Amino acid sequence: MSSVSTFTAIHQGIPTTHSDYTDPSLDWDSAIPWLRSQTKLQLWLKGVLSADDVALAIKYGLDGVVVSNHGGSQLDGVPATLDALRECVTAAGSKIPVAMDGGISRGSDIFIAIALGASHVFVGRIPIWGLAVSFL
Repeated sequence: MSSVSTFTAIHQGIPTTHSDYTDPSLDWDSAIPWLRSQTKLQLWLKGVLSADDVALAIKYGLDGVVVSNHGGSQLDGVPATLDALRECVTAAGSKIPVAMDGGISRGSDIFIAIALGASHVFVGRIPIWGLAVSFL
């Protein structure tokens, strides 16, 4: 437990809440062109959970979207990635690829995501745990 109080932390510039890390002046109209000017790499948007998010990604010329609820347990009330995937794939049509991150706990989950329209999936912890066990 920190001995720095919340009041002291705020006044010393130490971030204490999510809003302390965000920049309210950041917007799509300036951020995407700036990012494009900094790299030749593809730009994908992660954390997409709705058709509205996909529509914005298409409007601003992003190369793809990653349906992700960032672990789910960190954000109360967000949909499961498989549930959000259906809506996002429909919204993307054939305009941009849709990947999925999270909710994969067995190989069959990968096939389900692909069958629902994901171009690919990120598998995260499960293979890492398997690799860790193989070294024991």
